[in-house]
Amino acid sequence: MLVSNKCQTCGERFSSSYIPVGVFAYCNHLHHLTTKCKTNFCKQCNGFRGPLLTLVNTPTYAQKKINLASVVRHPVNFTWTDRLRGIWRLFKSVPIIIQLYWKLLVGTIDIDYLFFLNNYLINLFDVRVVCGIKSRAKLLDSSYKRVIICNHTNYHDLLVMGSLLNPKNVFGFVASEIINTISFGRVVTKILPNIIIKDKKSEGESNYQVISKYFQTYPKESKLMICPEGMLTHYKTICKFRTTAFKLGYPVQPVILKYRQNIFDLLDFDLWCFRKIDVDVEVLDPIETDGSDESIESIRKIMGEIGQFYLSDVINK
Repeated sequence: MLVSNKCQTCGERFSSSYIPVGVFAYCNHLHHLTTKCKTNFCKQCNGFRGPLLTLVNTPTYAQKKINLASVVRHPVNFTWTDRLRGIWRLFKSVPIIIQLYWKLLVGTIDIDYLFFLNNYLINLFDVRVVCGIKSRAKLLDSSYKRVIICNHTNYHDLLVMGSLLNPKNVFGFVASEIINTISFGRVVTKILPNIIIKDKKSEGESNYQVISKYFQTYPKESKLMICPEGMLTHYKTICKFRTTAFKLGYPVQPVILKYRQNIFDLLDFDLWCFRKIDVDVEVLDPIETDGSDESIESIRKIMGEIGQFYLSDVINK
């Protein structure tokens, strides 16, 4: 099933919203189950979308539960002690926040400070990363060029991956142009190798063409990281992969992030309140791929089997 990461009526992203996703139109696109979004116009189809179907009442056209879980969040119920934990963490971080703003103002942030921040947040949020010596060695190996792919559950993924690297051994990343609308994001793109892609479609180079120039732009780099799901997804599922990472002419190296708690549902201040996060990281050997649908799906199945993930039929286009 094809589904955009945005409601095709209001345009809000499913991966950053608690609004229930419950309407599935005949045009095969998802919409919020709200009065506001019950129209007959679909932005992705750019026209009339036909009668609306409520997932619960129309099993013939409904997605499976695991597919729905890959695009919708559910509010987390916290106790008062959890809220106090969040307040304490925020209060404790005030000196670091002030320091960060000052360094942004005077332009003194460097790669060592980025790693300091990463480790600080890992400890603050009590993120417990378990990665074997052999797995980490595979990840840090800089003797050949490849594309790192991993499942994408939450923004904690960035902290987890960062905790396995060091200032002298990093890898490039692909990000939306939104990153340059944030002052800290602009600093990161100046320090780390990256490729920025545009959200809005326009004439000119495709995202694939832009990303394919990474190793030409950074000839000394050996690793480019891409999250092929193209959006945040539920911690027990892997959506269908977008194809660019597999068509660059380099082997792909799967990295499996398996969280023991459901952090997909955490948004905003909830991120500060969650008690602890346990995540197991397994780095697989590089896999040659010809970019075919069969090859891409076989890699996804390997990741699903090792990580014990459900394979969702959803693909973000």
